[in-house]
This record gives sequence, structure tokens and C-alpha cells, in this order.
Amino acid sequence: MTSGQFTRRRLLTAVGTGLATAVAGCGYQPGGGEFDWHHATGRSNVPGPMRTTDDRWFSDGSHVAHVRNRSGRTFTQSGFAEVDDAALTLRDSSGNRLWSGSTPAQYVGEPAVSDGFAYFQLEDDRVVSIAYETDGGEDGSSTGMDIGSDSGTSNSSSSRSQSSTGAQIHWETAWDGPELALRAARPGIDSSLLTGTYSDSLVCFDTDTGDLRFECAAADLVGHIGDNSTNSTTDEETDSMIRSIAIATDSLWVLIAGNPDLGHDPALVSLDSDGTVQSSVSNPRFRDVVTIGEAAIVALDGSDEDVPEVRKLAPDGEQQFTVALTETAGMGGVTLRPVSASASDTARVYCRAGDVLTAVDAASGDLAWQRDDYAFRGTLVADADGVYSWGAGPSMDGCGLVAITTEGESWWGVQPLKDVSCRDDLLLADDRLVVVADDGLYGLYKGPGRRYTLVS
Repeated sequence: MTSGQFTRRRLLTAVGTGLATAVAGCGYQPGGGEFDWHHATGRSNVPGPMRTTDDRWFSDGSHVAHVRNRSGRTFTQSGFAEVDDAALTLRDSSGNRLWSGSTPAQYVGEPAVSDGFAYFQLEDDRVVSIAYETDGGEDGSSTGMDIGSDSGTSNSSSSRSQSSTGAQIHWETAWDGPELALRAARPGIDSSLLTGTYSDSLVCFDTDTGDLRFECAAADLVGHIGDNSTNSTTDEETDSMIRSIAIATDSLWVLIAGNPDLGHDPALVSLDSDGTVQSSVSNPRFRDVVTIGEAAIVALDGSDEDVPEVRKLAPDGEQQFTVALTETAGMGGVTLRPVSASASDTARVYCRAGDVLTAVDAASGDLAWQRDDYAFRGTLVADADGVYSWGAGPSMDGCGLVAITTEGESWWGVQPLKDVSCRDDLLLADDRLVVVADDGLYGLYKGPGRRYTLVS
């Protein structure tokens, strides 16, 4: 782009910024889903040999983290340099870069990011924990290694200076085994457990020290189920796969896929922090699992005779409640989105079965509300204020971005921006929704605000 050109996005941003200034005295507040900022941080603005196809995006509820492998020549504060590493960039809800750093080598498998730490399996046979800062340092500047510049447009008034220090390795531990899909506890859960899965096996590291807590095969866990699911632990006789893992403070839950050919139903297994089985339950309809406290909330698909449900299980396997999600049998594909308790409310689990969304009180099992007038697409995101998704609401024509309040009321719905689609990933960062599009990140206002005009 030459200096004489001005893209439509930059023009709209400039106009929007000027208009926001002009109406500031009229009480204008941006509405939910309205554009705030854009940063070209995606693959499309990575030049030449720096191009990568393994970008990963994470949210801890307050920040958005971007991880990508790099190989080639790039510009740093010391000038041009050859790199062969993984770069991590952290942004706040206004799109400002708070921290950036890199690992000593490229990552393999799947990294994890949670509460001030990023975890990588590196191609040089080790697993490392990288500490990152979320407060911008004592002087308000960003910290970490400079990993290249980016460009963007914003309606936000805040900005940060950028400085650079070395990325900090919190710990490292040798690992010459298969590639791991690493998982850390979701935001809001203070856990010392980091899991990694490969093939049909599970490993668990200590997040504080990097020590290996335990390693076990899924088939060994399935063997604890009982007569209806006992099996040999040889690879030739079982196709059990780890479907999902939910990490609690001092324990974890492992959902293992069934094997109909061998007569094995899906199994939900509770493990303590040392890998000891606390309980195990099997059911052909198990679909998804999340944790609330140390307990599990497990989703059950509908069948020809059964409606979809959610159940709460204690670590010892005791069932604490069951909630039906629809009145229609046969509905499958149930997914769960938990929201931890805050000082002002109780923990909530949003349960989606088809286009029926049900809010369940995770402590009591009470059904808070249910909506069946939305058509959802993609993954739901949720916080203490509400739930958000791509889809179509009651008064919308076509797919857009929709929000429902924590009380179950329609909050807002907007059509997507021109360069954003309903297939793009959606993340939460404090009071912004962040869309990961092909050409970078888009920050959108989360709250509904007030749309006062100049003549109101």
C-alpha cells in the first residue's frame, strides 16, 4: 500500500474516531458488537520465510495470546536476525501489545496458555514453561523480546510504549516421547496440573516445577470401569481414545471414547493429582465434560428414547443432579460452556443441544432459563455478563454476532463486518469480543451501550 492510498477500514476508523470525539458530550456509548480496533497480526502480514501455518490463539478471559512458529529472517531491536523459534504475543482488550517473547526452539504438538504462563513442547525434546507479564511492567511498558512489528487501527484512546527484555523460562523438563497436546486449567481455576495427551495415553506435569506427576494409558483407565467395559490393555485389542480432559484444582476428569466393536461405552474417569483413579462411570451417551470446583458436569447426547441431559458427578462418582436439556429425544451434539462463580453470583453452565440453549445453576442443578429461538454457529463463549456466539437471533436476517444476558434476555445482535465471517474464531478479553479473522484481530465492544445521536 502506498502512502497515498487509504483503505476502507482505515477511512471508517478515522471517521469513527472523529465522530466519537464529536458526540462525546452527547452521551454516546458504543453498542454491543460495534467495531473498536483492528490489528493485522495474522498470517497475511508475515513476510517471506516468516510465513507459518501453525498459528494458535488463546484467551484467559482478560487477554488474547498469539503463538506461532517462526523460521527465517526477521527484524528485531538489534537488527535483522535469523530465527527458528516460537513467538508468543499477548494483547489486552484494547488490542495493545502487552508482552512478546519467544522460545529457544519451535514448538510441536499443541501449546497451552493459562494465568501468566505458556507451556510448549519444543522440537529439541523438552517441555518448557514461559512466564509472561499481564500488567505491562511497573512502568506501564510492555516487556519481553521484540518479535517484530505489527500494524493496526483503533477507536480506543489508550496506548502503550514498547520495550524489550528476555523471555523467562520458568522451568523445563526433558521429554523425548511423542508429540503432546498440552492442556492447562481454564481461566479461574487455580490448579497445579498440566496435562498432555498423545495417541491413547495421558501424561501430567506439575505447573510449578515441571516434574512429571504420572503417565498412563487410556486402556488402563478403561479397565477400572467394570465387567461391561473391562478389556485387555494392548493396543491391538482397544481403540479407546481420550476425547476430552477437564482440569480441577487438585484433580482431573478424563472422558474416553467408547469402542462399539468391543462393547465398550464412553467412560468418564476421575483422577487425583497423582493419577490414582477416584471413580469411573460409563454411559453410551457421554459427550462432553467440564469442571465446577472438583465436580464434573457431563453432557449426555439424546438417543431414540432419551432426551439430552447434563449430570453433575462428585469425584467419588456420586451423581448430584440431572437436568433434561430439551423435551425432544434424539437430539445430539451437546456442548458445554462453564462460567466460574464470582463474588456476586454462582457458577453457571451453558448447555447447547442443537439450537436449544439452557442455563443451569452448577451448584443446585436448577434450570435458570432456556432459549430455542436462536440458530447458533461455532463455539459459544461466556462470562459473568452473558453468552455470545455467531448465529441468528429472533429479529436477525442471516448470520451475525449475538449476545444473551445472564438472565436469558436477548441482549444484542449485529451483522458481521465486511472482512469477518461467521466461521471466524471468537474470544473474550474483558469488555471486548475478539474475532480472529484471516487478516488479523478485530476488537468489538461487548456491552450494549447507548446509541445517542447528535440530535437526541
